[in-house]
Amino acid sequence: MSIRSTMEEALQRGEKIKEQFLTEMMNSSTVNQLLQNDLFIKSLTKVLNTKYELKRAFKTNFKSMLKVFNVPSRDEISSMERKIHRLENEIDVIHRKMLTTRLASSKSSRSKSNSNTAKKKPKTATKRSKPS
Repeated sequence: MSIRSTMEEALQRGEKIKEQFLTEMMNSSTVNQLLQNDLFIKSLTKVLNTKYELKRAFKTNFKSMLKVFNVPSRDEISSMERKIHRLENEIDVIHRKMLTTRLASSKSSRSKSNSNTAKKKPKTATKRSKPS
């Protein structure tokens, strides 16, 4: 049995246990009595609101701390990634243009070289006279 299948089986068992617990809890007379009690509902609302406020404060403080340490945000990183990809594409275009220009220049110089050698007349040998 692989680790993955073991983990999936454990997750399925956990979900079943959670469902059973929630079903039993919702059917409990104690829970029903608590849900009908206004004081309990107000207290529960306060707890949930406090949890939300703490989470929001933590998030704000954490963002401030990241700024102090000059850590870029997710949006800033995404923006930089887009810029890098744009620059890479521009470099590729310039590289292809450069190669195309070199190739054309090379062909042009070869064809000029070939036409110049074809136009040249072969040199004829001249007799040297011997000094007397």
